[in-house]
Amino acid sequence: MMIKNIKIAALLVVYRDKIAATNCINALLKQDYALDKVVVVDNSEEKVFNLNSFEDKRIVIIAAEENFGVAGGLLLGFEYAIKHGIDWCWTFDQDSEPYTNALSELINQLELIQVKNEKIGIIASTGISRLYNTLYSGNYAKWLRHKKPLNRRKATFECDLVLTAGSLTNMIFIKEFGATAKNFFIDWVDFELCMRMRKNKYKVFSCQTSFYSHQIGGDEILYSKGERDEKNINYLRFYCSIRNATYVICYLSSGCRLFMYLMYFLSREYLKIMFDSNSRCLFFLGVYHGIIKKINNPVVVLNSEKKG
Repeated sequence: MMIKNIKIAALLVVYRDKIAATNCINALLKQDYALDKVVVVDNSEEKVFNLNSFEDKRIVIIAAEENFGVAGGLLLGFEYAIKHGIDWCWTFDQDSEPYTNALSELINQLELIQVKNEKIGIIASTGISRLYNTLYSGNYAKWLRHKKPLNRRKATFECDLVLTAGSLTNMIFIKEFGATAKNFFIDWVDFELCMRMRKNKYKVFSCQTSFYSHQIGGDEILYSKGERDEKNINYLRFYCSIRNATYVICYLSSGCRLFMYLMYFLSREYLKIMFDSNSRCLFFLGVYHGIIKKINNPVVVLNSEKKG
């Protein structure tokens, strides 16, 4: 498919923060390579946007029935994109703002790569942390390799893993192999997708000439409604992180370092919470569910644990 004929949609998953989401949408609309659609999936309990929130007809608002997390929000957006003939989806978190030329730089590099007839799953922009002013480009999976296989001297290089934010994702792969399961909810969602692409011979690329600013390492307290809600969010995210990481490393990876890295990761996470009884229970529950492939709705799982 010729680059000039492709249809591209931005896909933004929103949760509670209207200001950050609006800033991201405005940045997407200012791209010097025009997007065909800007799909906004609103996961908020009290919806941030409605169908009349924007005048630009390219913006599509999808009101999720409940908070499906990042994974579920992306799934809804991908389903819309496939139904409406979108070829590539440029995915973002609500606290991201792409530079004006970010998409055109991705398209330029995509065109160069396609000349080599590569099976491209993702080509991703590079994130710049607002907190630390550090770059977040593609990386390698530590549990797969003894040394870094990356050539960062190139404008675009092949890698194992990229973040969800800034990832221009090929809908051909999504149509054939599916998106990340909705119940992954949050954390390791991007890793799960990249690992499945790798297993199915699709390549992941990181572009170092395309940039977006991002609240990498941001605080979930920003989206909470009081101390109790803050704790629930933190527990939910911790459980998902442990469960999802265990599942991805065990079942979507291969390599001699797999077991060693899993032990290192779990030990490191356990040391952070060893004096919190609630977190300890969630830690062992997450490991167990990841090993037995029990990827259920985490909200339901945690509510049932409380009742038990």
